[in-house]
Amino acid sequence: MPSYKYVTNIALDNSRGGWSSLNHKVYLGLSNVLSLSYIKIDNPDFSFITKWKSRLVRYLGYKGEYFYYSKNRLRQYENLVKPNIDSNDVLIFFGSTPWINLKLENKYYVVSDISFAGYYKHYNKDNFMNSDIERIINQEKEFLSKAESVFITSEWAKNEMISAYNLNESLVFNIGIAGNLEEKFTIPVFKTVKLLFIANNFKIKGGEDLLQAFLVIQSRYPNTELNIIGAKPTHSIKGINNLNYHGFLDKTNPKQLELYILLLSESDLLIMPTKSDAAPLTIIEAGYVGTPSIAPKRFAIPELVKECISGYLLPEKFIIDDIVSAIEKYILLSNHKKINLRKTTYDFHIKSNWSNVIKRIKENID
Repeated sequence: MPSYKYVTNIALDNSRGGWSSLNHKVYLGLSNVLSLSYIKIDNPDFSFITKWKSRLVRYLGYKGEYFYYSKNRLRQYENLVKPNIDSNDVLIFFGSTPWINLKLENKYYVVSDISFAGYYKHYNKDNFMNSDIERIINQEKEFLSKAESVFITSEWAKNEMISAYNLNESLVFNIGIAGNLEEKFTIPVFKTVKLLFIANNFKIKGGEDLLQAFLVIQSRYPNTELNIIGAKPTHSIKGINNLNYHGFLDKTNPKQLELYILLLSESDLLIMPTKSDAAPLTIIEAGYVGTPSIAPKRFAIPELVKECISGYLLPEKFIIDDIVSAIEKYILLSNHKKINLRKTTYDFHIKSNWSNVIKRIKENID
């Protein structure tokens, strides 16, 4: 039986965020079906000079070096990995870009949620040197093309990766993704309309748009409530009725996890007017208790939010009125139809579980 090694730059006990949770769940799942060793690679330090030179150049209006994956830093990653692997090891890399400097004779697989080209396109400002971005993209394309398989968490990201890197379609597999809660169907008390917003960055995740929409909704339906988990609102929320800020909740803390599940379960809707999430795990976790979501028709979100089945989709380029209309659409449903929406949401999302994710990876490896 071959020796498998799981190469990652994330500590196994770190499972607080979506990316780290994916790392944690994939390793634990695969370790049950493969003889698998965990190889944690420490992230090399940045070159202080390279980092600040790039920032200064960009501040002055020019394009700077993409220092996060500078040539030197990629070489350091390579040098840290090599002593941990033998020529007969089969490797499973979590993420791809840190490892692209490696030239390997080993069989290897890659688990990711987006390509570097996609990440740069959707998450970075285009203020880095074109030659530097092309260098990283070309290296990643070569690294991925030599893998046995590339496992990716959404059909959207799969298609974008194939298109950006001109990869063979048979190389890239959509394995899906799952949440980090137990499934338990719940029905809230319909005396008030409880909205929930969860974000680690209030502005980027659409918090300001939601606040404006909430004020409009509340003027029409005073019994509406908004709960916020995560980053603090960017503007003062004093004086806004029925708005509760809970701060960050650590799901590794039993009491905070209990509160998180309670807020999810009691909510009528999860609102995610995000401009940056590729495939928000929060939508799946809300679905595990039957709570439908409102989110934009962009990235992989349409794979998670099916119109009138697991929530409501906003236009890709939405405005405040679109959020208001989607919330109002739900409010005007009868209680019977609200319960049916929760049932279809729950049934849709419980299909997204880690057993199925691991099964897809293992079947491909076999």
